[in-house]
Amino acid sequence: MKKYTLVFLFNFDLSEIILQFKTRGTHPNKWCVPGGKIEIGETPYIGAPREMFEETDLTKDDLAHLHNNLYALADIDFHLDNFKLYSFYGILKEGKTFNQKEDEELKWFKVYEVLHGFVNTVGSGELEFLIRLALKEIQYRKEKNSL
Repeated sequence: MKKYTLVFLFNFDLSEIILQFKTRGTHPNKWCVPGGKIEIGETPYIGAPREMFEETDLTKDDLAHLHNNLYALADIDFHLDNFKLYSFYGILKEGKTFNQKEDEELKWFKVYEVLHGFVNTVGSGELEFLIRLALKEIQYRKEKNSL
């Protein structure tokens, strides 16, 4: 079974998210969050920051909150057609942004634009569902002071 990571990266005030325009793969010509294949012998917790760096030039040092961690998104993973997706999210430090490293375009989008269908994203609402879930989890962690 192939394993992949998705990395939801929000700006500091959670009003924007980084999306990547996919030109190849299972969803060409659509926007998705950065991520990619987990390599043999790699865990999702190693693969997610590696993919984040490869695609955005961002490291865990660029993330705000709780020792610069990426958080597993409610330990949710999707099993779809012989592959498994592991979702993570992070909040960038104030003023941080990405550097284009690969040939697939990266762009900041307003979260409300994505959630209200103004952006041509992969899937049939799954990406939007995961964004909502990440925002709810961030709010919960903030209320519990665990961010």
